Amino acid sequence: MSGEAAEGHAEEKLSQAASFLTIQALRAVAALLVVLYHAFELWGLRVDPAAPGVKWINGAAGVDIFFAISGFVMVISSRRLVDRQGGWLIFLWHRVIRIVPLYWLLTTLKILGVVLLPTIILRTSLDLYSVAASYLFLPVVDSAGNFRPVLPVGWTLTYEFLFYLLFAAALALRTDVLRIIVPGLGLIAAVALFRSETWPDWTILFSTIVLEFVFGVVLAQWTLRGFRLPLAIAAALVVGGLGAILVMPMGSENLRVLTWGVPAFAVVAGAVSLEPFGGARTAAMDSSAGGRILFDLSQPWFCAAGAHAPDWKIRFAGAVGGGINHRALPCNQLNRGMGPLCVG
Repeated sequence: MSGEAAEGHAEEKLSQAASFLTIQALRAVAALLVVLYHAFELWGLRVDPAAPGVKWINGAAGVDIFFAISGFVMVISSRRLVDRQGGWLIFLWHRVIRIVPLYWLLTTLKILGVVLLPTIILRTSLDLYSVAASYLFLPVVDSAGNFRPVLPVGWTLTYEFLFYLLFAAALALRTDVLRIIVPGLGLIAAVALFRSETWPDWTILFSTIVLEFVFGVVLAQWTLRGFRLPLAIAAALVVGGLGAILVMPMGSENLRVLTWGVPAFAVVAGAVSLEPFGGARTAAMDSSAGGRILFDLSQPWFCAAGAHAPDWKIRFAGAVGGGINHRALPCNQLNRGMGPLCVG
């Protein structure tokens, strides 16, 4: 089969599929990792700083999986916009209406919560720049030097929108998206290697983590060309990649793309190749940007309630409950009108 015929065959299979069920299931796995990370973090902050597991940060690698998925999803779900007049505007509009209204609403509610209940909602700065930058998806750095807007999940959305802008530029120029995002995101990653703490706060945006979007884009292009891994290799990548994520230290921020990003790419690549073999035939718990946003509004209530419970099991359940809401909304309730896959 020629390359063109193989790509056409892959397109037909993708259009016939209701969704990538393996990707939906993988979103649930990534969501659970982040839930556990936040649960341990909140347990240490509010209940027992010396408890076992509170220093385990590997659950944060769920974000790396989401970034790789996002790159994959954008290519697959927007392929019909490539040759469409004004397709780049349609792409950006869909991104905006799916994320911005909910994010702005919950950012506003978070601000009200900080003002009215400052003892429950901690570690949130409400200076003018932090508030304005949070609404505009600009970098916000807290007193500890962390990337932390008013709604903490917003740091991931800042990178998502940066990727969306570059992706839209590729659609507008009607060129291969890799010709835009590789130099664009590559420059950001390269500058990150030289960044020091003496640089202005906004330069925290420079990070090697942006390369994980490239991983997803490359995988999507391979998939559209009909590339599939054998079942055994695909399964090995999923299991091995998840195992590496669970135990491998992140190292420095600049090494994250290697220590967690590469295993995340292996997991997503394996999951995509498992789809023809039946995938995860279940109504997988999906995630979306909206689900990530809702977590930050709900977690203080769960954790505050849990922290005052008389039994440690209830207290830990409260911490986990704060995280579950981070990932609980199904994508089809929040993301409609642009193909079977949800925004990353």
